[in-house]
Formats: sequence, structure tokens, C-alpha cells
Amino acid sequence: FSNANRRVVMREAQDVLTEDEIQRIQIFSHEMGLDFGGLDVLRHHEDGRIYIVDVNKTDMGPPTALPGGEKMCAMRRLAAVFSDVVFERARYT
Repeated sequence: FSNANRRVVMREAQDVLTEDEIQRIQIFSHEMGLDFGGLDVLRHHEDGRIYIVDVNKTDMGPPTALPGGEKMCAMRRLAAVFSDVVFERARYT
């Protein structure tokens, strides 16, 4: 249980999760009151089921082993989503 990774590949959620899994993760996040954060989701290698094993209200950003260019791309995407959440919430307060 550490953030030490030998290799990291950035993928779109739709490339590794089914639409049903994505929807269930969204429902879970909504029920947890998580507007923005980080989830650790594992897939069981034998039965294929997913498990959410950790929820953090502050995301720690991309893994350290992600190549530099992809790390910057990931940070820009995280920043854009965070900005959208903040400004969307500000509109309703």
C-alpha cells in the first residue's frame, strides 16, 4: 500500500471500465458527498469485479512514475475539472 509504481499508463475511464461500472462509481461518489477527489479502484483478477478501496477528498495527483509529458497532461485535466466544480458550486451559492 504505497505509491511506488514501476510503470504507469494513463487511460480514459471508458477504456478500462464498463459504462455500468462508471455509473456505479458516480453513484458511490455522489452518496459519499464527493464532488472532487480521488478513488482507488481495484479489479479482482479472477472474477473481474471492481472494488473501491479508498476515497480521498483531496486527490494526490498523478502517480510519480507517469512520464513527464503525461504527468503535465494529467495535472491540466485535474485542474480543469477542479475549476469546473468550484465555479459550478459558486454559481449556486
